[in-house]
Amino acid sequence: MPDKKYTKILAILIVIALIIRVAFLFSSPDYINTFVADDMFYYMVAANNVVNGDGLTFDKVSPTNAAHPVYLVLQLPIAYLFQHNPNLQIRLCLALLTLFNLLTAIAIFKIVSLFFEKRAAIFASFVWLFSPIIFKSYITGVEGAISVFFISLTAYFFLKWRKEYTLKRACWLGILGGISFLSRADAVFIDAIIFFDMALSYLRNRSNPKHNGLRQISLKQIITYCLSALIIASPWLVYSYATAGTFMQTSGIAIAFKQHASFLAAHSLFSMAL
Repeated sequence: MPDKKYTKILAILIVIALIIRVAFLFSSPDYINTFVADDMFYYMVAANNVVNGDGLTFDKVSPTNAAHPVYLVLQLPIAYLFQHNPNLQIRLCLALLTLFNLLTAIAIFKIVSLFFEKRAAIFASFVWLFSPIIFKSYITGVEGAISVFFISLTAYFFLKWRKEYTLKRACWLGILGGISFLSRADAVFIDAIIFFDMALSYLRNRSNPKHNGLRQISLKQIITYCLSALIIASPWLVYSYATAGTFMQTSGIAIAFKQHASFLAAHSLFSMAL
């Protein structure tokens, strides 16, 4: 089957998935709120405060770094225009996440196509678009849909380019890696994977420079990748450290304390021993 037919099949699947998601977006507010996580409302409050001139804060008093900046920035126009209509604001934020959820299906199709037949790529995209688990995870209203898209996009170009890097490609890969990190901090792991893959290839070339089968990569390309990612991520890292004294979101630190307290509460004997 020609590639154009597979592209048409993918487009049809995306349209069907879009119809399902639009139907959800037009359901009653009470029904939507049964799926939305409390973190989404934190984002909305923070975005409202930013556009109202109060800065990145939840209480208009204490600044915070407890947000992933890409999702927050994308929410700002919605907050500016529709903060006085919370139900519409929620629907528009979910519509934004719907867009990234659908775009991820294209990225998955492209990734799978690098290694398998187009039929396998269509199947992978189908699973992504119509899995109830995936659907429920993104309609919680948090940053996951955006993060998965940028991680998928970064992974696609990494897998496509890793056999033949150029300075331009290394730069773009670093930019994508930086944006992935800003979409959700744990995307740092894919950035680290790319770095170690580059570094190992470079070291292998140094130890056996006459081996024609090894991928060619220069130290300049590795540095370009690292600097590009750092330039994208550094403004947020500087703000985060200046605000909270840590590069990690304080919400993530709070979760660790909460889990610790829950463990102690569930194991009273262990708590008493301490």
